Amino acid sequence: MVDYQWQDPRIEFIALDYLSPVSELIEQTKDVCKDVTHAFFTSYVHVDDFKVLKEKNVPLFTNFLDSLDAVAPNLENVCLQTGGKVCTKVSLEFSICTDSCHSIMEFTWDP
Repeated sequence: MVDYQWQDPRIEFIALDYLSPVSELIEQTKDVCKDVTHAFFTSYVHVDDFKVLKEKNVPLFTNFLDSLDAVAPNLENVCLQTGGKVCTKVSLEFSICTDSCHSIMEFTWDP
């Protein structure tokens, strides 16, 4: 076994399918994420069809937020890594309620 000294024992990577129902995600994360205060979201489904892009990625992020909100009462921060896109106009509307973490996302593409 290789000993990686650089790894932070506070960080745990878990593989989840965020297109699964939120109830399944809650069941899979309730123990490991109960003490989470900071989360990083880097999942993305790429397709060339902008309509399908929205249909896949909005639920992906919404399920992440809804399931994490249900199991992590001390959640303070979510970092959304969006990468880079090349197009002439992209707008992303995102809002979070203060009493619970519900997302509203709208993508507008105007190439």
